[in-house]
Amino acid sequence: MEERLMITQHCAERYAERIMSRDTKADIAVYVAQNKEKIEENINKLYEYSELIYSGVLKDKNPVNVHLNGTWVLLVNKDKAKAITMYKIDFGLGEEFNKTFIEQMMNKINGTREVYC
Repeated sequence: MEERLMITQHCAERYAERIMSRDTKADIAVYVAQNKEKIEENINKLYEYSELIYSGVLKDKNPVNVHLNGTWVLLVNKDKAKAITMYKIDFGLGEEFNKTFIEQMMNKINGTREVYC
């Protein structure tokens, strides 16, 4: 069985806001309260099928693992125990553009990894 992440309140709220399109604090809170298990299951599935693209510190100096699944980014703490937040990569030019851009950038990243690893 795969390791399961603990889902932080912040991450659950971002799920409600960004995936389930809840737009007010009240709507987000109600959705999270009523769908806690579903949120945990779906975020863990996103994590399970994601690719680790970066491990290190961000601007806040906290170490994280950055996972990519399609156009969704999931930040996980360094111990791989907690999902911190999630967001969708969206350049405002359509889903096809987003996917193509991500694919091309991942090809560059993977090419560089091959050279240095």
